[in-house]
Amino acid sequence: RALLELDELLNTPDDSERMSSSVKQLVELRSKFTSDELSKELDREFWALFKAHYEAVFVTSTDMQTRAVEWAIAVCEQLGQTLPPWMMTKDQVEAIRKLQSAIGSGVESELREAAIFAKQADYKSDQQLAQMYESAMEQLRKLKRLPAGWEVHDLVGDDAKAKMFKKVDITGDSLTLQFQRLFDKTNLGLVTRDRDGAMPRGYKVQKVESVWNVDSWSSYIGRLDAMTEQCKKFPGDAPVADWSRWSGPLLTDKLGSDILAAARLPSLAAGANEFLMLHGTNPESAHEIAMNSFDMAFACKTGLFGAGIYFAESSSKSDEYVKPNKEGHFPVIMCRVALGRINYCDSKDPTKDPGRDKLESSCLRGDFHSVLGDRKKARGTYREFVVYDHYQVYPHFIVWYSRISG
Repeated sequence: RALLELDELLNTPDDSERMSSSVKQLVELRSKFTSDELSKELDREFWALFKAHYEAVFVTSTDMQTRAVEWAIAVCEQLGQTLPPWMMTKDQVEAIRKLQSAIGSGVESELREAAIFAKQADYKSDQQLAQMYESAMEQLRKLKRLPAGWEVHDLVGDDAKAKMFKKVDITGDSLTLQFQRLFDKTNLGLVTRDRDGAMPRGYKVQKVESVWNVDSWSSYIGRLDAMTEQCKKFPGDAPVADWSRWSGPLLTDKLGSDILAAARLPSLAAGANEFLMLHGTNPESAHEIAMNSFDMAFACKTGLFGAGIYFAESSSKSDEYVKPNKEGHFPVIMCRVALGRINYCDSKDPTKDPGRDKLESSCLRGDFHSVLGDRKKARGTYREFVVYDHYQVYPHFIVWYSRISG
């Protein structure tokens, strides 16, 4: 009779008085058993019947689930018992309701809030809740187009309003070796006027941090898609049909692709001339760029090719702009850079021919996306790659290295 009345109550929302009466009826019934053995037998029989009823309710309505749990909690409190181990807590039922709603809406903020609530409700202790939590994580991954190598669970964190950002140390000798190989292969050993101090003989990679920044990644992917479509209007420009006319292929092309494949990260988009490139900086700026991406307000207006973000294909070139941390290690940010349609410049003095303004304008208001300053051809040093829109860059890794003295 208690279960029959419960069934009616579950279909009658907000009838707290009848709910309380039903709990009282069951408690009074049990109190009539003076034998502990009979009381325990009653408990076993009742919860066995309730379990079947409870499982049937779970495929019907989350609201009914919640009321069933509330009823069971009230019974257990009156009897001084704990909830059966196979039963969800009230918070876990609420977590399922929130996850179902968030998955249905597909809204990022709702998915994050529901996932955090589920974490706080110990989602791993219930198989159904755990499966729904993983579904929400996968939907969030697809919504933000996150790389397979990123752990969405870690990015969600414990605060739905916090930035989805994390720096993760890369482990494994084979992957670290890939970064070392890039530094070794792109070390040209050329000295320019930008170098302060002696030229190192080489570089030793000490640590690599992978940057997981959801907002920056989403903005970058959106810009990459748009550039890919724009480049289709100019056949032969993306991918570049013949790099030999521009002093040869990029040094980081194959090496960068190998790193991304080993790290389980998306391959480079040839249709937007996307490459992995180097940007030397100081420790404080390295963290700030990883957290908030590049800030065009700090672009050097007196740069050879105008106020842009400058990238190198050579470790010995990016090494000219670094500063050490307290351990004596230098940071280089290894970035995905969408060069798109490239404006090639081999002028010996690009500040006058064609001039900084014209180079900037060709990308900001013209049909180009970047400038390739061929200082290799003009001065026998390094090529420089410049973009004037920070959305064309994603800071993927911070590589910390030491210098090997010559």
